[in-house]
Amino acid sequence: MVGPLEERLGEELARRHGERDDPREAVGTMGTREVGRRRAPVVADQDALASARAFRDRHHGKVAELDAAALRDAIARGVKVRFLFETARDDKNLTDLAARAASKSGRIEADGIDVSEDRIAEGERTRAAIGMPGRFRVTDVNTSRLTPGAYDLIFSSHSFHHFLELEHIMGEVRSALAPGGLFVLEEFVGPTQFQWTDQQIDLVRSLMALLPEEYRMLRWNAVKPYEGRPTVADVVAASPFESIRSAEIVPLFRKHFEIVELRLLGGTLQHLLYNGIVHNFGSERAAAADYVRAIYETEDALIDRGLLPSDFMLLVGKRRD
Repeated sequence: MVGPLEERLGEELARRHGERDDPREAVGTMGTREVGRRRAPVVADQDALASARAFRDRHHGKVAELDAAALRDAIARGVKVRFLFETARDDKNLTDLAARAASKSGRIEADGIDVSEDRIAEGERTRAAIGMPGRFRVTDVNTSRLTPGAYDLIFSSHSFHHFLELEHIMGEVRSALAPGGLFVLEEFVGPTQFQWTDQQIDLVRSLMALLPEEYRMLRWNAVKPYEGRPTVADVVAASPFESIRSAEIVPLFRKHFEIVELRLLGGTLQHLLYNGIVHNFGSERAAAADYVRAIYETEDALIDRGLLPSDFMLLVGKRRD
């Protein structure tokens, strides 16, 4: 039976896509950087972020809003809420909402875990400042254990593609969910270690050929001809665990969880195309928005018709018993 929380999640997902600002370091010959939002570029430096903001702001239905909807329904049920795996979120909406709820009901708790001491310290400062019960702690999720049946909601965003021991982690998350609890995962699920498919590379090459040269200029005044495939050695040299088992995330999610909702976030072409050149698509150029729209509509059409996989997904699941 579908409960009120699942109904609310379905409603939110049906009318909202997600956007995340989660840049990664460049690797490989032409490099790779992630986009976390279908239909809008996300880039890997602050200048380019600023220049692209006009386009991203059109898509303000963020994943954080979905998280907030889940939390609101959880508050109504009087459950405990934990944030796991990522403590330094870009959006503070969820933490702010939890703080308000905790001040009213005293029933909301937030736990956070991360391997980064800096992120944990930031999370602890935020949690303490808003007076929200809980604990943020440093741990390696590849080996750590979670308390069985302890959590009604577990959130993770753009962390799983860095995890090596996916079977262990998925099993721990499943075990940690209380009956009826939900796991919300927003993630890069594309090719492992950024080994782009020939289809991706060919489609991006074709789209780039349609762009005027001024939109393909790299910052060092060279014209970007195409986006290549980095060698595994290049990826490992930049970050040993970058997208280390990303292509296995969805199959393992399906094994451990019954999918309540799945949203295709795209990024399969934009991820490659905008790398190194997104600063050229600022709002000061009148035609830029038309090119951005043409690119994301092409990607959307191919994904929606099953001709292209989605490299980013938002999955909501409940435990399989």
